[in-house]
Amino acid sequence: HCGLSPRRLPELVENSPTVATETLLRLMPSAHITEYLQMLVSMPMSLHSMEVVNRLTTAVELPTEFVHLYISNCISSCENIKDKYMQNRLVRLVCVFLQSLIRNKIINVQVH
Repeated sequence: HCGLSPRRLPELVENSPTVATETLLRLMPSAHITEYLQMLVSMPMSLHSMEVVNRLTTAVELPTEFVHLYISNCISSCENIKDKYMQNRLVRLVCVFLQSLIRNKIINVQVH
């Protein structure tokens, strides 16, 4: 586990997104990576968690299900914010994040 349990991941993501990204990249071949990705999906959405997921998607191929769950989490987070100013700010962040995923061909927006 490299000394980092999955439940400690949110703290690392918030305090040092670059280190969190590098750690997750090193854990990719591990049998435990699913636990870490699950923790990333279930933690509260933030600029830093989006940064980590964005960097991961450009470095390795993440499971599609994980990416879709993370996007759903982002949208839910935006819907649940009562403060209109904060909601607006978060929606903009999510839009930039989605644009990046589309531009890097991480998500497919083709109509079937």
